[in-house]
Amino acid sequence: MKQLVCLSDTPWLAAPSRAQQLLTRLRGVNILFFEPASENRAASFRQTGRRMRANVVVYTLPAPPEGQGSFPALRRRSQARLAAFMLDKLAKHRFREPLLWTTSPGDLFLTDALPHRGLVYDCSREWDELPLEWESELA
Repeated sequence: MKQLVCLSDTPWLAAPSRAQQLLTRLRGVNILFFEPASENRAASFRQTGRRMRANVVVYTLPAPPEGQGSFPALRRRSQARLAAFMLDKLAKHRFREPLLWTTSPGDLFLTDALPHRGLVYDCSREWDELPLEWESELA
């Protein structure tokens, strides 16, 4: 069965986001869906994955530290922590070189840290607050 890892900029919702709608229509694909941390789920990244469908498991990413944008060293450490978390989940589910699906240019740093055989950048909105170079690099 094919493997896909989704780095989503929105959580898995009962009312599906664009990425959810597209991904759940795929057949013959195992999907690991990584949603961003939210305030009300601060420690939820410690929980096991939530099976949303037979082929979809959702994990919540660890929350980034406060002020990481102002301190490059802190940002790199946070990025390494995210990558290690995700690599652990990929190994747990025996994912090897999956297709990487990202919805935000902010995930650019993970494209080098995660093994993948292809990349899909699902651009569904404007990212004015992020550097244009990040989006250009993904595209």
